[in-house]
Amino acid sequence: MPNCTNCGRPLKDGAMFCAECGVAVKYCRNCGQLLKDGAMFCAKCGAAVNEVCPDSGTSVSPSAPLTGAVATQGSTTLASVRFTLPEPSFAQLQKYLAFHFKNNIYVDGYALRAIEMGETVEFELPAGNHMIQLEHIYPLSPIGPTIPKWSNQLQVTVVAGTLLAVAGEYEYVWQNFNLRLQ
Repeated sequence: MPNCTNCGRPLKDGAMFCAECGVAVKYCRNCGQLLKDGAMFCAKCGAAVNEVCPDSGTSVSPSAPLTGAVATQGSTTLASVRFTLPEPSFAQLQKYLAFHFKNNIYVDGYALRAIEMGETVEFELPAGNHMIQLEHIYPLSPIGPTIPKWSNQLQVTVVAGTLLAVAGEYEYVWQNFNLRLQ
């Protein structure tokens, strides 16, 4: 019987939510394995997890269309990535404005998750080559259109069992983030 990824309590077979803490339980659509929070790929079979990136509504999908079996990555061995997005001086303006800057991390062209300025997050990727990019969304007004700006495309090779550190630096001249390895 698997345990909840949030509180560690045993889950009942087929549970969609933890009876102890109420967190939604996610299973791999391909093999039924319990998925870790934030996982892009199943740790057991390597199948891509199809989720929605918070605050963006963008689906995280496998690189090939799903026809029959779920698309998988070549390796099921995972590596960790620590992604840090510093808080530029202009971010303090959010306290006084009626709108909020949004940032989304993309891996291999697919939205992985949202990240706040001044936040550090960790996620897992299958070992191998990946492209990481940051989308920074500037609102023009509280109800008006937004302008998405993209960071550089950071090509990385992650090795199983290691931790890769990525940081964003705000380029004031170009008014966008530049990603680099730490």
